Amino acid sequence: MSWGFDDMLPNYREQLVSENDIVPSLLATKRDILVGGGIMAYTKEYVETAQGRKEVRHEVAIPNVVQAFFEKIDIDEYLETTARNYVMHSIMPVEIIARKDRQSIASIKALECRHIRSAEMDVEGKIPAWYWSGSWGHRRTEGRGEVKSYRIPVFDRTEERLAPKSIIVMMDRLLCLDEYYPTPYWWGSEEWIRLANCIPEFHLAMLKNGYTFRVHVQVPKDYFYDNTPLDLDNNENEASRRTAATAAKLAFVDRLNQVLQGHTKAGKLIITEYEVDKALGKEYPGIKITPISLDLKDEAMLKLFDASNTANMSAQGVAPALANIQMPGKLGSGSEIRNALAMHIILKTPGPRRRMFSPIHLAKRLNGWPADVYYDIRDTLVTNLDEDKSGITTGTEKETAL
Repeated sequence: MSWGFDDMLPNYREQLVSENDIVPSLLATKRDILVGGGIMAYTKEYVETAQGRKEVRHEVAIPNVVQAFFEKIDIDEYLETTARNYVMHSIMPVEIIARKDRQSIASIKALECRHIRSAEMDVEGKIPAWYWSGSWGHRRTEGRGEVKSYRIPVFDRTEERLAPKSIIVMMDRLLCLDEYYPTPYWWGSEEWIRLANCIPEFHLAMLKNGYTFRVHVQVPKDYFYDNTPLDLDNNENEASRRTAATAAKLAFVDRLNQVLQGHTKAGKLIITEYEVDKALGKEYPGIKITPISLDLKDEAMLKLFDASNTANMSAQGVAPALANIQMPGKLGSGSEIRNALAMHIILKTPGPRRRMFSPIHLAKRLNGWPADVYYDIRDTLVTNLDEDKSGITTGTEKETAL
């Protein structure tokens, strides 16, 4: 099934974001918080407190067999790719590769969203398979038409034997408008991103193509002609006098550039003389040098740029302090950053992380890993210096981030 009207929506979305100045940083912040300090293994203990039952996590070493599996799949690459797919497209495709016995999992691999497309739903409204190709994005740009792809059946949890290769596609269906592909929450800001991308182009075009005069030199008509003496002895004619006037004008411009042009000449003083008809009290016409105030800022465009940045940050749902983005007139304090990070972890990470770890939990069950060892992301939190001199903490209790 086509993803977007031209089957290029993932590619278009990533290209559009790559041309913006703040959205990539916002998306990277969300991805990095999802990935946290990497994967950790822990055991659970439930204790009764005055506030009720509390889950306490005790971090343990990752079992050798699990560590070997993680190294085989490159767990860091898996986590970063699934997190990136989620924050960019709200979908996480993961390929499952079975062992020869078809009873357990040999490997899992996170696929890039721009490389997959959905098969058509069956009569029960289920998607039976997805298609992978590295050339979907080149279909239009290179005029390839149909591209070669291979079919990956959807993982079936009811089957006793695994398919040699299958796929689990996890998505956030809150905005799944076409029943096949979800729409990221932030995609409503598409026009704001496009607008923000145009504003720097406008200013660049102004600098490259606009007039940037700094000095206006006014010269009376025929000034150089009138001040070029006529040599009667040599019978100098009108044409030669005009030629001499032109040469005098060019020499004047060269001398003026030598005095005023270039950054090293900034702040130089020019003193000129002029004549006054004392009887009439009027100036004789002469050369006038007038500075021109150059203001390269377009106030309306700058305000529009600030508005687009605010709209994009609101759409992403990330506090500016977390993304290290400076807002006009406001600096993020340490406590503001600490609280924003804690709230983001509490509200924004549980759902995506459950989806990220779904294939890992599946491998745990099918591969017979220790049942009492669980896996999650190690969160790093900002703390007060009087609590920890490093300024950060990585607690293992579930309530640490609360």
